[in-house]
Amino acid sequence: TIDRPKCMLPVRGTSLLGRQVEALSRHGVADIRVVVGYKAETVEAPGISLVENAEYQTSGEAQSLSLALGEGDTIVSYGDILYRPFFLAMLEDREEDIVLAVDPRVSGRAGRDAVACTLPFSDDLDPDAETPQLKGFVAEGGDGEWVGLMRASAAGAARLRRTLDEMAAEGSLASADLGAVLTRMAAAGERIGVVYVTGFWRNVNDLMDLAQARDAV
Repeated sequence: TIDRPKCMLPVRGTSLLGRQVEALSRHGVADIRVVVGYKAETVEAPGISLVENAEYQTSGEAQSLSLALGEGDTIVSYGDILYRPFFLAMLEDREEDIVLAVDPRVSGRAGRDAVACTLPFSDDLDPDAETPQLKGFVAEGGDGEWVGLMRASAAGAARLRRTLDEMAAEGSLASADLGAVLTRMAAAGERIGVVYVTGFWRNVNDLMDLAQARDAV
Protein backbone atom coordinates (compact mmCIF):
# COMPACT_ATOMS: atom_id res chain seq x y z
CA THR A 1 0.00 0.00 0.00
CA ILE A 2 2.98 2.32 -0.44
CA ASP A 3 1.73 3.22 -3.91
CA ARG A 4 -2.02 2.63 -3.58
CA PRO A 5 -4.84 2.50 -1.00
CA LYS A 6 -6.08 -0.87 0.23
CA CYS A 7 -9.15 -0.83 -1.99
CA MET A 8 -6.87 -1.16 -5.04
CA LEU A 9 -5.09 -4.30 -3.84
CA PRO A 10 -5.55 -7.11 -6.39
CA VAL A 11 -7.52 -10.22 -5.53
CA ARG A 12 -6.91 -12.70 -8.35
CA GLY A 13 -6.64 -10.07 -11.02
CA THR A 14 -9.37 -7.70 -9.82
CA SER A 15 -9.01 -5.08 -7.10
CA LEU A 16 -11.08 -5.16 -3.93
CA LEU A 17 -12.89 -2.09 -5.22
CA GLY A 18 -13.43 -3.70 -8.60
CA ARG A 19 -15.05 -6.73 -6.99
CA GLN A 20 -17.35 -4.47 -4.96
CA VAL A 21 -18.31 -2.60 -8.13
CA GLU A 22 -19.14 -5.92 -9.80
CA ALA A 23 -21.38 -6.93 -6.89
CA LEU A 24 -23.14 -3.56 -6.78
CA SER A 25 -23.63 -3.45 -10.54
CA ARG A 26 -25.14 -6.94 -10.55
CA HIS A 27 -27.55 -5.70 -7.89
CA GLY A 28 -28.64 -2.79 -10.08
CA VAL A 29 -26.72 0.02 -8.37
CA ALA A 30 -25.93 2.64 -11.01
CA ASP A 31 -24.51 5.56 -8.98
CA ILE A 32 -21.32 4.31 -7.29
CA ARG A 33 -19.41 7.00 -5.41
CA VAL A 34 -15.95 6.29 -4.01
CA VAL A 35 -14.51 8.63 -1.39
CA VAL A 36 -10.80 9.04 -2.02
CA GLY A 37 -7.92 10.62 -0.13
CA TYR A 38 -4.63 8.74 0.09
CA LYS A 39 -3.16 8.11 -3.38
CA ALA A 40 -6.44 9.25 -4.91
CA GLU A 41 -4.95 9.27 -8.42
CA THR A 42 -4.54 5.47 -8.33
CA VAL A 43 -8.21 4.69 -7.60
CA GLU A 44 -10.08 3.45 -10.64
CA ALA A 45 -12.84 1.01 -11.54
CA PRO A 46 -15.51 0.93 -14.26
CA GLY A 47 -18.53 3.14 -13.68
CA ILE A 48 -17.44 4.92 -10.50
CA SER A 49 -17.34 8.61 -9.64
CA LEU A 50 -14.73 9.92 -7.21
CA VAL A 51 -15.47 12.18 -4.24
CA GLU A 52 -12.38 13.67 -2.65
CA ASN A 53 -11.98 14.07 1.08
CA ALA A 54 -9.19 16.65 1.07
CA GLU A 55 -8.93 16.34 4.87
CA TYR A 56 -8.57 12.55 4.90
CA GLN A 57 -5.45 12.71 7.08
CA THR A 58 -7.26 14.52 9.90
CA SER A 59 -10.83 13.25 9.55
CA GLY A 60 -12.63 9.92 9.74
CA GLU A 61 -15.31 7.81 8.11
CA ALA A 62 -18.23 10.00 9.11
CA GLN A 63 -16.89 13.02 7.29
CA SER A 64 -16.13 10.90 4.22
CA LEU A 65 -19.72 9.63 4.24
CA SER A 66 -21.10 13.15 4.60
CA LEU A 67 -19.29 14.15 1.39
CA ALA A 68 -20.70 11.30 -0.69
CA LEU A 69 -24.12 10.59 0.79
CA GLY A 70 -26.90 11.36 -1.66
CA GLU A 71 -30.65 10.89 -1.66
CA GLY A 72 -32.63 7.73 -2.26
CA ASP A 73 -31.87 4.09 -1.48
CA THR A 74 -28.24 3.78 -0.48
CA ILE A 75 -25.60 1.10 0.10
CA VAL A 76 -22.63 2.10 2.27
CA SER A 77 -19.52 -0.06 2.25
CA TYR A 78 -16.00 0.04 3.61
CA GLY A 79 -13.47 0.00 0.80
CA ASP A 80 -11.36 -2.87 2.14
CA ILE A 81 -13.91 -5.68 2.33
CA LEU A 82 -14.79 -8.55 0.05
CA TYR A 83 -18.30 -10.04 0.21
CA ARG A 84 -20.69 -12.21 -1.76
CA PRO A 85 -23.28 -10.26 -3.80
CA PHE A 86 -26.21 -11.98 -2.04
CA PHE A 87 -25.44 -9.91 1.06
CA LEU A 88 -27.10 -6.95 -0.68
CA ALA A 89 -30.36 -8.85 -1.17
CA MET A 90 -30.31 -9.94 2.48
CA LEU A 91 -30.07 -6.33 3.60
CA GLU A 92 -32.97 -5.30 1.37
CA ASP A 93 -35.16 -8.09 2.74
CA ARG A 94 -35.55 -6.31 6.07
CA GLU A 95 -38.19 -3.66 6.74
CA GLU A 96 -36.04 -1.23 8.74
CA ASP A 97 -34.83 1.94 7.02
CA ILE A 98 -31.24 1.22 8.06
CA VAL A 99 -29.83 -2.33 8.16
CA LEU A 100 -26.35 -3.63 8.99
CA ALA A 101 -24.64 -6.93 8.14
CA VAL A 102 -23.07 -8.41 11.32
CA ASP A 103 -20.93 -11.52 11.68
CA PRO A 104 -21.69 -13.29 15.00
CA ARG A 105 -18.65 -15.58 14.78
CA VAL A 106 -16.52 -12.90 16.42
CA SER A 107 -18.90 -12.09 19.29
CA GLY A 108 -17.21 -10.95 22.47
CA ARG A 109 -14.05 -9.79 20.72
CA ALA A 110 -12.84 -6.25 21.29
CA GLY A 111 -12.63 -3.98 18.29
CA ARG A 112 -13.98 -0.77 16.83
CA ASP A 113 -16.65 -2.63 14.84
CA ALA A 114 -18.00 -4.77 17.70
CA VAL A 115 -21.74 -4.30 18.14
CA ALA A 116 -24.33 -5.08 20.78
CA CYS A 117 -27.73 -6.20 19.48
CA THR A 118 -31.15 -6.75 20.98
CA LEU A 119 -30.95 -10.49 20.17
CA PRO A 120 -27.99 -12.83 19.71
CA PHE A 121 -27.51 -14.88 16.58
CA SER A 122 -29.98 -17.72 16.04
CA ASP A 123 -30.46 -20.12 13.13
CA ASP A 124 -34.23 -20.27 13.78
CA LEU A 125 -36.08 -20.38 10.44
CA ASP A 126 -39.41 -19.22 11.85
CA PRO A 127 -40.49 -16.31 9.59
CA ASP A 128 -42.45 -14.79 12.46
CA ALA A 129 -39.53 -14.79 14.89
CA GLU A 130 -38.41 -11.46 16.33
CA THR A 131 -35.57 -9.85 14.37
CA PRO A 132 -32.47 -8.32 15.97
CA GLN A 133 -31.82 -4.57 16.15
CA LEU A 134 -28.67 -2.60 16.83
CA LYS A 135 -28.20 -1.38 20.40
CA GLY A 136 -24.87 0.28 19.68
CA PHE A 137 -21.18 -0.17 19.00
CA VAL A 138 -19.21 -1.36 22.03
CA ALA A 139 -15.58 -1.63 23.07
CA GLU A 140 -15.89 -5.37 23.76
CA GLY A 141 -18.36 -8.10 24.59
CA GLY A 142 -20.76 -7.51 21.73
CA ASP A 143 -22.89 -9.93 19.73
CA GLY A 144 -20.72 -9.76 16.62
CA GLU A 145 -18.67 -7.61 14.29
CA TRP A 146 -20.11 -5.21 11.77
CA VAL A 147 -18.99 -6.36 8.35
CA GLY A 148 -18.71 -2.78 7.09
CA LEU A 149 -21.75 -3.02 4.84
CA MET A 150 -25.12 -1.38 5.35
CA ARG A 151 -28.26 -0.36 3.47
CA ALA A 152 -30.40 2.72 4.00
CA SER A 153 -33.75 3.40 2.38
CA ALA A 154 -34.46 6.91 1.11
CA ALA A 155 -36.00 7.76 4.50
CA GLY A 156 -33.07 6.19 6.35
CA ALA A 157 -30.54 8.07 4.23
CA ALA A 158 -32.36 11.34 4.98
CA ARG A 159 -32.19 10.70 8.73
CA LEU A 160 -28.55 9.68 8.39
CA ARG A 161 -27.89 13.00 6.62
CA ARG A 162 -29.59 14.93 9.42
CA THR A 163 -27.43 13.16 12.00
CA LEU A 164 -24.25 13.93 10.06
CA ASP A 165 -25.27 17.58 9.75
CA GLU A 166 -26.00 17.78 13.48
CA MET A 167 -22.57 16.35 14.27
CA ALA A 168 -20.93 18.78 11.88
CA ALA A 169 -22.67 21.70 13.61
CA GLU A 170 -21.45 20.40 16.99
CA GLY A 171 -17.89 19.96 15.75
CA SER A 172 -17.84 16.21 16.36
CA LEU A 173 -18.13 14.99 12.77
CA ALA A 174 -14.48 15.15 11.71
CA SER A 175 -13.27 12.77 14.43
CA ALA A 176 -16.19 10.33 14.29
CA ASP A 177 -16.30 6.87 12.75
CA LEU A 178 -19.49 5.29 11.42
CA GLY A 179 -19.95 3.35 14.63
CA ALA A 180 -20.33 6.59 16.56
CA VAL A 181 -22.90 7.86 14.06
CA LEU A 182 -25.00 4.70 14.18
CA THR A 183 -24.77 4.41 17.97
CA ARG A 184 -26.03 7.97 18.25
CA MET A 185 -28.97 7.20 15.97
CA ALA A 186 -29.86 4.01 17.84
CA ALA A 187 -29.76 5.87 21.17
CA ALA A 188 -32.14 8.47 19.72
CA GLY A 189 -34.66 5.75 18.89
CA GLU A 190 -33.75 4.80 15.32
CA ARG A 191 -34.60 1.14 14.59
CA ILE A 192 -31.45 -0.18 12.94
CA GLY A 193 -31.88 -3.73 11.75
CA VAL A 194 -29.20 -6.41 11.99
CA VAL A 195 -28.76 -9.25 9.52
CA TYR A 196 -26.42 -11.93 10.84
CA VAL A 197 -24.05 -13.39 8.24
CA THR A 198 -21.69 -16.25 9.00
CA GLY A 199 -18.83 -16.28 6.56
CA PHE A 200 -18.72 -15.35 2.86
CA TRP A 201 -16.79 -12.11 3.52
CA ARG A 202 -13.30 -10.91 4.32
CA ASN A 203 -11.94 -7.73 5.87
CA VAL A 204 -8.46 -7.06 4.51
CA ASN A 205 -6.25 -5.51 7.18
CA ASP A 206 -2.98 -7.39 6.71
CA LEU A 207 -1.17 -9.85 4.45
CA MET A 208 -2.86 -12.88 6.00
CA ASP A 209 -6.27 -11.36 5.33
CA LEU A 210 -5.28 -10.67 1.73
CA ALA A 211 -4.08 -14.24 1.26
CA GLN A 212 -7.35 -15.60 2.69
CA ALA A 213 -9.34 -13.30 0.43
CA ARG A 214 -7.46 -14.60 -2.61
CA ASP A 215 -8.09 -18.18 -1.52
CA ALA A 216 -11.81 -17.46 -1.10
CA VAL A 217 -12.51 -16.39 -4.70
